[in-house]
Amino acid sequence: MYNEAETPAALDPEIFDDVQLPERTTPQIYGEFGSHANSELENRSQANYKTYREMRIDPTIAFARMLCVAPLVTVGWAYVEKDDAPAGAKEFIESQMEPWRIYLMKAIMEGYIDYGWTPFEMICKIDDGRVTISKFKQLIQDQTLILIDQYTGEYLGLRQYNYNVRGFSNAGQVDLSVYDSLHVALDVEGTNWYGRALMENARLIYTQWNEVNASANKYDTKIAGASWVVYYPVGSTPYNGALTDNYGIAMSFLGQLQSNGKLAIPQQVAQFITDANTGKQENPWKIELISDKGVTQTGFIDRQKYLDALKVRAFGMPERAVIEGQYGTKAEASAHADFAITTFEMRHQVALEQINNQAVRFLLEANYGDDACGSIVIKPRPLIDEKRQLLEKIYTQIITNPDGLMNELQSLDMQTFRKQLDLPENPVQNLGSMPAVQGLLTEYFNELQSEQPRAMAVTGPALGPVPPEYWQELQNNVPT
Repeated sequence: MYNEAETPAALDPEIFDDVQLPERTTPQIYGEFGSHANSELENRSQANYKTYREMRIDPTIAFARMLCVAPLVTVGWAYVEKDDAPAGAKEFIESQMEPWRIYLMKAIMEGYIDYGWTPFEMICKIDDGRVTISKFKQLIQDQTLILIDQYTGEYLGLRQYNYNVRGFSNAGQVDLSVYDSLHVALDVEGTNWYGRALMENARLIYTQWNEVNASANKYDTKIAGASWVVYYPVGSTPYNGALTDNYGIAMSFLGQLQSNGKLAIPQQVAQFITDANTGKQENPWKIELISDKGVTQTGFIDRQKYLDALKVRAFGMPERAVIEGQYGTKAEASAHADFAITTFEMRHQVALEQINNQAVRFLLEANYGDDACGSIVIKPRPLIDEKRQLLEKIYTQIITNPDGLMNELQSLDMQTFRKQLDLPENPVQNLGSMPAVQGLLTEYFNELQSEQPRAMAVTGPALGPVPPEYWQELQNNVPT
């Protein structure tokens, strides 16, 4: 039970200034309670790594995986410095991190999708008295363990065991601390720094799709297509010069039909078949061809299409914006694509936050001191919004050369135009019987649409009430 007396009512700044209070909770790992026996964090998801690798060759998953990786690899980084940043620190950090940008983001996103996390060895060197990054070495997830504080669960580094013919040996272990490792995980629960693979969202769907596909193949092999059926009466019939059981005659017919599609029927048996077709015989002979007509295959195809859509959705992308462009409106597909872009940008921000807290912080602390930590941060540039860029381009042309866009202006809703660009506007002021104060572009657009002369609107920031005599003077001076 919480005891209020254990916590001071107010912390004395002279006593508690710059003091880190300890964590009191244990590692936050689902299914475990209390402290760990050692600092090695168990990787419970490693059993599924083989399945995740197999899933990468599925065409739909491969496509969705590529769409998740490509946007964050192509978009750039912005290096932002704060007011207290050391001189030249921004240029130094950019020179160290920018050459590795594409490599890092590709490895981070692929590691997140396939395994839930991505480990790197951060290899440094001294260059002109500065600590610099010579290489980010990506480590294999299967061979890497995460080290944590066994009492709090805080990340402490990475561990690998050197492999030899006798197996793994503790004597050959390599430990990387927080100063020479980079660990990125986007979907972490508690202090389980292995994260959660994005592939896990599609693992059950992938299994179901394969089961449906196996059933469809079995159906195509054993059931689908056309089959000959011979109905025969019980008894015997003269056949090939001897009295033969009707079952043997039927099997002979089927053997000829299946082998070469040709069939010779004795005249007496043919008469039996004719009588059967005209209803003159109670136990007739009958030959027919049964065809599936592809009805069942349609069910398999629809089921697999549904599961393919779920695969795409499992990667955080609305399927309508990726594989179902033939349905719905273009505006709806565009809205779904906006959702995917928001997801991409969120992942980019989470990944860069960890890069800032580890690699960038290390470089600043090693070269400029503890006070420089956090003075330079890397921020993701927004994904390109082509629609907004087009609107901004048109808006610029309207301002610089309105005569050239006369025809376009007549079909544009200027108020909506301004809202799409998030342009600030003064509140509309109602001046009694006088027209409302409007923006310059809106007023200009209205004048273009009307052939009648209009009174000039008074515009500008912080207008306040307009004196009636001033307004009357403006009205009298309007040319006719």
